[in-house]
Amino acid sequence: MLAANVFHTVVWGGIVQTLYQLVYVALPLFLVALLLHELERAVQQRLSSRFGWNSILWTGWLGTPIHELSHAALCPVFRHRITELALFKPDRASGRMGYVNHSYDPKSYFQVVGNFFIGTAPLLGGALALYGLLWLFEPDAARRAMSGGGMASAIAGGNLIAAGQSLWNQAWGVLSQIVTLRHLASLPFWLFLYLALCIGSHLAPSRADYRGTTRGGLILLIALLLFNTVFLGLGGGAGAVTTALATVTGPVLALFVLCGLLCGLTTGIVFALTEFVGPRGRA
Repeated sequence: MLAANVFHTVVWGGIVQTLYQLVYVALPLFLVALLLHELERAVQQRLSSRFGWNSILWTGWLGTPIHELSHAALCPVFRHRITELALFKPDRASGRMGYVNHSYDPKSYFQVVGNFFIGTAPLLGGALALYGLLWLFEPDAARRAMSGGGMASAIAGGNLIAAGQSLWNQAWGVLSQIVTLRHLASLPFWLFLYLALCIGSHLAPSRADYRGTTRGGLILLIALLLFNTVFLGLGGGAGAVTTALATVTGPVLALFVLCGLLCGLTTGIVFALTEFVGPRGRA
């Protein structure tokens, strides 16, 4: 009987808490990352179809170095050795704009886990660059974007509706401060949108980036499961780890949502401005 109670409280409880954290903490981050990837793909395809492949260079000159530097910045953190770095080296044949080649010890769990963070680093690096850009052009909107609005506590409590409402209010407030009649007639506003397009259309990790993250992500998942199990076994309260994770990832999610907002805005403008430009062949 005691063994059954221990299994239910500790082992099964650890599994349930891990699943709960994946749904309420990791899933929102994944969905926003997926949105950013799709917006990037849409912009690049639109520009390429209207103006030829070389049009991607109009945004890649800034977005690609930020993308590659994000990879490179985390390599020494996880003891990976950078063997070759090209911040901006467009290759039409492969479609590659730049690259970071790095080596590591496959027997080191720490370095393998590093592949997960190194591979996904452009999401955070690009997000931080976009936030810095917004702060430079519109600091009040930048402060509002990271105000939180109770989103983290709503996620920790499993109230996705309240979290969604908080995100919506936050996004609408930021958008209303950015897009105004006064700004539409302002050259700095259009410069801001162009730079945001440059960064946003190159911040998503490539397929090659994601291929290296699988094993590291699996190790992280197992480590989280073990931590939850041990935490409950030591008498920790159910939901305490989820609350802590939501508190940490809440600002990251707010940052990603801000990126989705800015990338969605620039994507909409690109599609509107190119609506009457007919498709052309590759150039």
